[in-house]
Amino acid sequence: MGSLITSNCAYKRDVLEKMGMFDENFLTSGEDIDLCWRLAKENRNLYFDPTLKVYHIFQDSLKSMWRQYFKYGIGSTKLRKKYFNKSYVDLYIYKLLLTSVTKIMFLKRRDSTFHFLRCFQILAHVSGRVYESARSHILNV
Repeated sequence: MGSLITSNCAYKRDVLEKMGMFDENFLTSGEDIDLCWRLAKENRNLYFDPTLKVYHIFQDSLKSMWRQYFKYGIGSTKLRKKYFNKSYVDLYIYKLLLTSVTKIMFLKRRDSTFHFLRCFQILAHVSGRVYESARSHILNV
């Protein structure tokens, strides 16, 4: 199931009010995906316009990047519990991690920066999943 991220979309106010706004149980991350999934469940029309451009300001330090992706992992586990309520092992994310580690080992140093950052993001995300898994009593790694 895909989703719209609130930094890349807009909703009508009356629709948000009818849907009950954002779920405050998702204080760190995932509230936008939760809202999108609730809208989709209500068979609301969601439109995608590929001609629109959105600009983002990204994290400027490894510490802030770690914090952000850790929060994404927490949100992922909360979504897993709310919508699926069953344990999950995400083999795809570990495949991405293994691919990037392999590329770091065999690429020229200047070409490995992207893969280092990807590994860093994945490890932070998985750490957030593990942390929230322990709190939520559901395995999501």
